[in-house]
Formats: sequence, structure tokens, C-alpha cells
Amino acid sequence: MFSYICMLYIGLVSFDHVANVNALVTLQSNHVMPTQGNSLTLSCLIQDVVNDNSITWFVPKSIIGTANCYRLSGFCTGSTPGYTYTVNQSGAYLDITSINRYQDEGTWKCSYRGSDGLDTVRAINITVYTLPSQLIYTIDVQAPMDLSTSNLTLQCKTSSCTNPVPFIKWYYKIQTSPIISGVYSVGISITSSDGSCSSQEKLYTSTLQIPMYTTWSDNSDKNVTFYCRTEYPDPSRNIQSTDSGTVRFAVAVTSVILSIYASEVVFYEGYPQMMTCISSPSRPISTIRWFLGSSPLTNNITTTNTIDNTGLYILTSQIFLTLMRNASNQQIKCEGFIGGQQAVTSMEKPSVNVWYKPSKPLIREYGAVNSGFPWLENMTRTLQCYSSDYGNPGANLTWLTDRGVMDTMNNLVIIGLMPSDDNRKISCKLFNRFTSDKNIDVLSDPVMLNIEYYPIILYNASVHLLVNETQSLSVLCVAKGNPKPQLIQWKNQPNSIALRLDNISRIHKGTYTCEATAFSSKYGTITSQKQLDIIVQYAPDVKVTLNGSKQQNETAILICEAQGIPAQYTFYTWIQMWEDTVVRTGLQGATSASQNTITIDSLSLESMGTYICTANNGITGINGTINQTGSGSLNITGIPNILVNSTLFFGELGMSVSITIPLYSNPVIESIVFQRNGTEIINSSRTLTLLTWEIVNYAFYGSMVKLKAQKAHLIIQNLTHGDFVNYILELRNSIGKTFFRFKLDAFEPNVYKSPESSVAGIAGGISAGIVIILGLIIGMFIWRRNLCMNKCEHVTDKDIKQEQEVRKNQTSSSPLKEDVASGNEYEGLHFTDTEVNQYLELNVMTTENTENSDKRSPESDSYEKLHPYANNDIQMYSTLKIPAKDSQKVYENAG
Repeated sequence: MFSYICMLYIGLVSFDHVANVNALVTLQSNHVMPTQGNSLTLSCLIQDVVNDNSITWFVPKSIIGTANCYRLSGFCTGSTPGYTYTVNQSGAYLDITSINRYQDEGTWKCSYRGSDGLDTVRAINITVYTLPSQLIYTIDVQAPMDLSTSNLTLQCKTSSCTNPVPFIKWYYKIQTSPIISGVYSVGISITSSDGSCSSQEKLYTSTLQIPMYTTWSDNSDKNVTFYCRTEYPDPSRNIQSTDSGTVRFAVAVTSVILSIYASEVVFYEGYPQMMTCISSPSRPISTIRWFLGSSPLTNNITTTNTIDNTGLYILTSQIFLTLMRNASNQQIKCEGFIGGQQAVTSMEKPSVNVWYKPSKPLIREYGAVNSGFPWLENMTRTLQCYSSDYGNPGANLTWLTDRGVMDTMNNLVIIGLMPSDDNRKISCKLFNRFTSDKNIDVLSDPVMLNIEYYPIILYNASVHLLVNETQSLSVLCVAKGNPKPQLIQWKNQPNSIALRLDNISRIHKGTYTCEATAFSSKYGTITSQKQLDIIVQYAPDVKVTLNGSKQQNETAILICEAQGIPAQYTFYTWIQMWEDTVVRTGLQGATSASQNTITIDSLSLESMGTYICTANNGITGINGTINQTGSGSLNITGIPNILVNSTLFFGELGMSVSITIPLYSNPVIESIVFQRNGTEIINSSRTLTLLTWEIVNYAFYGSMVKLKAQKAHLIIQNLTHGDFVNYILELRNSIGKTFFRFKLDAFEPNVYKSPESSVAGIAGGISAGIVIILGLIIGMFIWRRNLCMNKCEHVTDKDIKQEQEVRKNQTSSSPLKEDVASGNEYEGLHFTDTEVNQYLELNVMTTENTENSDKRSPESDSYEKLHPYANNDIQMYSTLKIPAKDSQKVYENAG
């Protein structure tokens, strides 16, 4: 009855009618995919079957008699070959010996009527399958298996007639570790053809179409193997394609990189500039497009392609752009893509900034009331540099002259025009990064200044002219200017352009002025003056001053000060003089700028004298020498100085002796006292003390000088044994006392000693024949302020006789009675005529008679006598007592 094998397909089970909810009915098939001509068993499983008449089968077609139902007894009963019905306690079973699509395919139902009379129906859909024996994989051999170059079509065909439409899936496999596999579901279609197939059966073809440039899901370079397989409800009945194919997928552009990483790119107007855009690795080779704003760029583009180590292509595109200023503020970008891929735009989209040079500037005068040339010296004028376009970036400004850069401000303010500005060419220069980078100058046309200025006076000498005393000079005054000076003259010497000075002295020092005058048509008379400073150089005036003390044993400072021009001095060592005798040379002083100072410590008698300082400043003095000197005297004050070292004197018993002790005192001696064994020696008929003046030779630092000194005399007559003892000479002036200790020793008879061994005078000592050097001193002692500078002379025979005559009228014991000044006391000692005659043979030192007082040195004439006398009587005195009130005065013995 059935001509081919069918297979029962159990579809969705549904309940057509549920009347008895307590009934449990299940309808099932023993084959998921019943095939044509094969057996099939349908089972209607029922819990608690009442009887076989309670179960009814409903078939898809009228295959059992004339009705579409089947039952063992009762309604729809019958018997059909190839269909066997059985029932038991579990349910009813229908066995189909050979299933046939035309009779058996459809919906089968099982109905169960329970004891309550209600029906429970279950249904199952039976599809009869005709399966292909093979799936044949095919591909267009003309097309390469590479999606970067072409579209790709893969096919799987059933090898035999098939029903129903088969479920065919495409699978992929990627040989990685681990292997990646799965279902590919894109671009799949299925077609059929009748071929030689019977009704309802066809030949089917599943086609997989992959367009060119298709990329794998991760856009990696993949080789993917494709094959197909049926997908039936019963997996055991599935078949796989007899073959497979490997496809290489394309790699799309994922990014493009522009070589500019900043938000702005600078172009120089008119100058080409290269930019580079690089695509990410792709396959096939990508395409790169350039845009300025929204406008594509197509010119001057070159591309290069490189292959990376995976075989992908990297495209580099370079464009040479020459832009003008109107391109500023537009964005520049590049895009990359393959095939129909949506283009990928560079992340960098820099804005274009086109730099260009400024326009040529113009110079114009700015803000002047009386504008236009000529200008006048000391005026202030402003020039403006103007341009219609200052370029991009905005230009800076520099003012230039033929002598260098002047300023960098837009307006050039020339403050205090100077003569040097006349005929100066001025231009302005605009510059920005464009001109600097491209070494381009943007300059205005130059403007030449016309400056009228006050005459410039020139000398043929320095304005600070140095001349030496006794020299002559001539200075010419000339002038130049705009306009040209018409009158030039010296104010000190009008109508003359020459200043002449002869035999210059210090009085010519000063300032001299030359004047020049010009006449301007615009500004009138313009006059200028120039001064000439004449500095007269002269040798220094050297002055020595004393600073510090003049007192013995202290320190004196002698300052030598030089004053001359120039004030740079060379000082030489000092010289110490005593009158005409050079005492010391090479005394080194301490030099400062204009002074040389010598310090003399521990002042002594030898320190006295004239100190000469020598200096020069390189200028010859009017005395014709270059070295100039100055001097200062140093007179030492102090207690009296003894000028002898010997302390031993000799005398002969019964004879007379004169002991002479030279000394120097400043201030003058006020008193002398001789003591014998501590007892003051009082003038008497046997002893006499005197103080006389004499010029003596004395050594200052080894140099013999003539010193105006004094001598203290002790005269003893008729020596006794008691005279040969120790003596003290006490000398006193207003500063203090000096004590000199000496001894008088007995002279042995008949033994001759040279006079040099005595102490008469400086040599000291008394000869064996003892010639008493100092005798009776006659004359009146007149004491004056200051030290006597007269040379003390010896008395004559006439003087002695005159003294004898005076003595005749006087009593030797009577005191001297004279008209002396009140408050002054004199203590005198008088010798008798016999005593005077006794000393006639002696060399007596005495003072001059008052009648010869005009023979004194001029220095003593200026001092007034302290005690005037009414007559010219000559007396002699050994001591002078001066009241305390006069102790600070300086006295001299003029007698």
C-alpha cells in the first residue's frame, strides 16, 4: 500500500479537549524522525484504562475504512492492513508497519473517555522525512579565498532529494591554541531545485556569501576554515559536508595618526609644508584622504606602503600644503579606510594658523604743532611707524638709523634733539616670526633729519687744560653748526678766536669762555658758549709744623705738608740741621697723600735743631728746581742738662781752684746751688759761684755743633783739707731740677797733668800747675726774658782796673744798694781789691759792660730789661732769686 519509507515526526502535543481533568493521557512516538517506509509505533498511555472502547484513534487521512477514526469495537471499528491496534492496562498502541508520507503524515490523535463520560484527547504531528545521503561542499574556483581581494561564495548541496527543507548550518574553525570554533550565521541562504525528485521532495543548496573587505569580529588577521552540517532533531541523523574551505579575512583600518600633536599647526604663507598621516596595519592596503575644513585636498600627495611582520600593510600619506592667510582657523585632518569601511578620522585635527609678513610701513610725524623740518636742537619730536597690516603674528617694531638701532616703540620719541641727529637717516622695521624665520626685512623708506643746532665750539686743546707755572699757551676757538656760525670770540679777549697767555702764574688759574653765534631763518639767533678750565700746575709749598710736645723725654711730631698741583707728592727723608751743621740725614717719615710725618720719641738735647723736609710733585718750581723744601725748628724744654761726663776734679792744698761745669737749660736757669757734703756753699770771701754764657762744641748724634750754653763756676780759694770732698751741683729752672755729683780730689805736688784732664770748660780737669781758667767775673748781670744768644767775651785789663776804682768807694761788707724793681731780691758777693788783683793773671770769663750792650745779637734787642739800673755801675752776682709769680718766664743773662 505504501511505496516508500516514512518516518513519524512527533510534533508539539496539544490538548484538543479536556473534559476529564483527572484522566492522565500521554501520546508519543517511538521515532523522533520517522522516515519513509520505516515502521512507527504510536503509544497512547492512559492511567487506569476502563475498557478498550474508551480509546479512539483519529488518523490524518481516511485510511481506515471511510472514517478517520479507529476503534477495536463499537464506533469506528475496522481493520486496515499495515496498521495494528493493541490495548492493555497501560494504554493503546498503534503499530504502522511501513509509514507512508501520503497517508500517514499529519496529525494523529488519541481520545480517551473515562468513566465519567468525558473525553481526554492528545495529538501528535507526524512528519515523514526523506534524508540526503551527503552534503557536498563547493566553491567558485575562480575566486581566491581572500576577502581583501574579492567577494567569497561557499555552498553546501544535498546529494539526493530531500524532504522537508533541511536545516543546514555553517561552522567555522580557527586553528589557534586552543582551537576556536562556532556557528557562522551571517550571509546564509538556502535554495532548492526539483531535479528528478518526486512531489514534495527537492534538491537543496545552502549558500554562504562573505563580501570583500569583511573583517573578523576582533579585526585581526584570521584564516578561518568553513564547513556545513545538517541540524535535525535527532543528532544521530546529522551529516557533515564532505569538504571544507579556509578563508582569509580582511583587516580594517582602526586608526590614522596625523603627525601634528598640537591643537594648532603653523603654516608660513606661500611656503610648502609637509604633513604626514599614517594608517594602522590593514589588509588590503588602506586609502587615506586629506581635508582642510570640509574641503578635500587632492594635490601634492604621495603615499608609501610598508608591510609589518604579520603581513599587514601600513600606509603613509604625505601632503605638501601651501596655504594662504585665508586658510587660518580651519581644521586639517586625514581619514583612513579599506573598501566600503566607514572611514576612520584622525584624532588630531589641528587648527591652521597661517603666518605672514606685515605690510610695508610708512613714517610720519606725530603730534607736532609746528611740524616739518628743520627741527631745532633740544626739541622733542615724535615719529610714527604705521602699517595697514602688521602681519601674523602681530609685528614688533624697531627704529633704525644709519648708526644703529634707536628704539623698539611704535612711536619714536626723540627727546632733546642733538647735533648728531642732523642728516641722520631713520627708517622703521617691522618684524615677526615669519620675517625672522624666513630672513625677510620689511622696511619703510628712510627719512633724513634736518636738525638746526646751536654752534658746537671746538678747542685745539682739552677743556681742562693743565699748564705749568712760567709756561705760555695759545688756545684757538672754532665752531661749526647748522646754520653755520657767523661770530666767534673769546669773552675774555673779544673779537679774537685765539686766547694767549704768557709766563703763566697761579693767578691765571680759572675759567675762560668762548662764544659762537648763528642765525636761523626759522628759529632766529642761536648762541652757545663753551668754557675752558685752565689748571695751573706748580711745585708744592712745603710747610713744617710741630705737633705734640717739645719737652725733654717726651714725643714730638713734625708734620711736613705739601700743597701744590698736582697733589701727588714724592717725599724724601728728613734732614736735621743745627745752624749750618748737618746733624742727621735719612730720617724716615710716614707718608700720606699730602703729608710726611716724623715722630721723635724720647726728646733730648740732641733732638734740637732745624728739621728739613723735601718733596716734589714733578713740577719745577719758580726757583728752577724740582725739589722743594720746608723746615721747622725744634727747641727742647726740660730740666737743665749737664754737658760733661767727668765727675772728678783736682786741686792743690793751699791753692785756689775754679771748677767749671758746662750746661744747657731751656727754659733759662733760675738758680744754681753748690753743696759740699750736703751743705749749701754760700758765697763768701773764700768761695764764689757764678753762671756764665759761652759757645761750646757739643756732639749731636756724633756731629759736632756749636751750642750756646752756660757754665756753672765754683771758685774756692786757699784749699784746705776739708775742701777735698763730694759736691753736688743743683740746677733749677721752671720745669725742674738737675743734680750733678762730683768730687774734688787733692792734686799731688810736682806732678803735672795736662789741661785736658781738668774740668775747666767742656774738657774738664785742672793741670798740675793749676791754671785757674775762670777768674773774677766783673760786670753787671742783667736778666732778661729768653736765653741769651750773645757770645760771651773775656774781660780786659781795663775792666779790672775800672772795677778797682769802684771798690775804693765801697765797703766790702756793705750790701749792694741799687734802685731795683719792687719784689725782686738780689743776693750779691763782693771781692776786695786784693782779691781782685789776685786773679788778674786768670782767664776770666765775664759779661759785657752795659756800655757795650749794643754788641748783643739782634735777637736780644727785642727783650725788655727786667731790672733797669740808674747808672752803669758794674757789680757781679752769683745767684738770682726770682719770686714765684715769675717762675714761668724765660730769662736770659745779657751781661
